[in-house]
Amino acid sequence: MAYRSKITASQLERVFACSGSQVLPTSPQEESTYAAFGTAGHEYLEDCSRMNPWDALDLMEHEEAKATCESIDLQDLPFRLAEIRAEVPYAYSPITQQARVLEPTKEYQGRNIYKLMRADEIGGTADVIGHDFVADYKFGHDPTVPEYSEQMKFLALCLARENRLTEVTAHIVHILKEDGSINVYSHTFDIFDFAEMDMRLLKMQESVDDAAELVQLGKPAPVEIGEHCHYCRTKNACPAQAAIAVHVNETTVIPVMRDRVEGQLQRLDQGLRITDATAMLAWVKAARFRASEVEARLRGEVREHGSVPSPEGNYVMKRTRGQDRIDADIGYRALCEEVDKDVADAVVPRKITKKAIKEAAKLAGLNQADTERKVLERVKLDGGLSKTKGQEKLVKESV
Repeated sequence: MAYRSKITASQLERVFACSGSQVLPTSPQEESTYAAFGTAGHEYLEDCSRMNPWDALDLMEHEEAKATCESIDLQDLPFRLAEIRAEVPYAYSPITQQARVLEPTKEYQGRNIYKLMRADEIGGTADVIGHDFVADYKFGHDPTVPEYSEQMKFLALCLARENRLTEVTAHIVHILKEDGSINVYSHTFDIFDFAEMDMRLLKMQESVDDAAELVQLGKPAPVEIGEHCHYCRTKNACPAQAAIAVHVNETTVIPVMRDRVEGQLQRLDQGLRITDATAMLAWVKAARFRASEVEARLRGEVREHGSVPSPEGNYVMKRTRGQDRIDADIGYRALCEEVDKDVADAVVPRKITKKAIKEAAKLAGLNQADTERKVLERVKLDGGLSKTKGQEKLVKESV
């Protein structure tokens, strides 16, 4: 089995959609203000399961979250806190269909507890576990209802396997930040849902292993663009993100930049001030520099992976054909043998090109293609014809 990083329940939506994201390098992310609020709220409710709510409030340091939690009526919860297990970390193997609770140690606790998982296991921590129900607290915007939450399906599966249940009810407890009021969304999963989830988890693990093997062979990881990209920690290493950046640059940034510049230029006739012109020039330079940075990154991704997907096609690198370079003296002599010297002098003031040959043939009343072929043959025989090196060009191929 090729290496893949540990998969947890909160990542399932992303990994189901994009197996390649699980094998790309991740970038550290700072905790957002929203996440910090939610963490504080979760800790309060966990503390309430083992101590007096007022004592739990006294432990809170996040003032905004504390104000919300103080307004929560715990009687509105769909369970009694004294009868539940809080913050239960599961490890589940789709291969053996066995779930176990990970026991924290001094070294492995919190997020590190998932290091205790075996290679075939997927992890996930339930905010609340009852005998036949699971629950998850949400403090953000309107949450996904349980039947469409991969995380809740997984946690329900873990509880079903642990307690040998045929049905598990999942609750999402949505707590409004403004006033602490509670909305509860519930759904019951059955044995058919569990069987389907098992198959999907197995297929997902196989897809991630395949992606890991491709990366080990130096090939690009298969990535998919979608809503799951928003919180993905592999954005900086994802080739598809570079393609998106270029696509946005081409379809949004450049047109906006052009429209702004044209608008400013139209004001020149109306007495555009020098300060406005200076600001406009600085803006254009910054936009061009950003565009060049984006394209340079995409070029690097395409050179490394061969092609990169974008919303409208695949970006690839293609080498343009080299151009014929004609020695000036040899070409001039060869042209004079085919057309009148005065004609040659009229169209070849400094150097000779294919365009000049055709122009001379036209002035002399000769067939342009035939004259070009004869002149190039003479130049080639005399050693006066060479080819320039083709250039790599970034192009977008339609799908």
